[in-house]
Order: sequence, then structure tokens, then C-alpha cells
Amino acid sequence: MRPFYVLLVTALLPVASGLCAAVYKTIDEQGAVSFSDILPKSEQVKEIILQPVNTLKMTVPKVVEPVKKGSANNGTPQVNYQLVINTPADLATLRGTGSINVNVNVIPTLAKNHTLDLLLDGVKKIGPQRMPHFLLKNIDRGAHQITVRVLDNEGKPLKETTITVYVFRPFIRSKPADTDNGNSKTN
Repeated sequence: MRPFYVLLVTALLPVASGLCAAVYKTIDEQGAVSFSDILPKSEQVKEIILQPVNTLKMTVPKVVEPVKKGSANNGTPQVNYQLVINTPADLATLRGTGSINVNVNVIPTLAKNHTLDLLLDGVKKIGPQRMPHFLLKNIDRGAHQITVRVLDNEGKPLKETTITVYVFRPFIRSKPADTDNGNSKTN
């Protein structure tokens, strides 16, 4: 497998070196501007200095190492989680059908034997699960407390966070049935 990587790097090296080549700007007799990476034989050549490419450093999540068996916490890693409910926002008013998408950010990534659950107004609705996305359906109008918890392998809460949301569901009043109570006359 190693010779494959050496061959791949060797094949791509000329392509990568071409990416760093100079860029030249020329203007011909008609005033048309052209750019090239090959130095033209024209007198009106200007070399363009390219700015460095913007890059971002990739952050690697911390890996939680499990504790060896026989330790004081029975194989459960001691992790200080940061738990944030990204959506919906705290104190948000939600309009619609009563469905709520709840997205959670957990830092560091959940340990192998840890899970999440969701409580609505103190009552467990969803979980345990490992995915940080929850869908609540048919939620009644009014104020509600949404709590998301990180649970250990025994189901004990390690961390929790709570937000309040206000659900506004339109109420469509149906038209009352047309009743005449026998008072109408027919011809």
C-alpha cells in the first residue's frame, strides 16, 4: 500500500507546484485584458502578486479514554461535557403545527457508553439515544421547558441543559352548522 502513496504524491507534485506559479496580466492592442501563468512576450506585462489562500485549522475533538475496569467509577469515563441546545433558541416563539426540531451540541463527543435523552416539561419524551437531534411532534400551545441530558451507562444524568419555548398553534374555528330549527318555510 505504501508504494501507492509514493506514486500518488509523485504524480501530483507537478500539479501542486503549478498552483503556486506566477500569474501575468497583459493588455493587447484592442485593450482586451488577459491573464496567464505563462510569461508572454509582450511589452505590457504585469506580474500579479496573489494573496495567500485563506485556510482554517481543523479542530479535532478530544477522544475520551475509557477508565480501566476495576476503578472507582466502574468503567464510566469522567467527562465534563459542555451541552448546548442550538435550536430552538431559548425563549423562542414557535409557530406552526406543534413540531419542534431540537438540535444539541455536545463537547467533547459522547463517550461510547453515554447517551442523550430529552424531557418536555419534566417528562421524558425521547431517548436514550446517541444522536444529538430530536423531533417533538404535536406539542400543545403554551410555554414549555425542553431539557436535554447526558446519561451514563446506568442512566444517571451527568449534565443537563434547559430552555423555554413558546408554542403558538393557530386555531381554526369551523363554521357552525346551518340549522333552521324548523323555522324556515319551503314553497
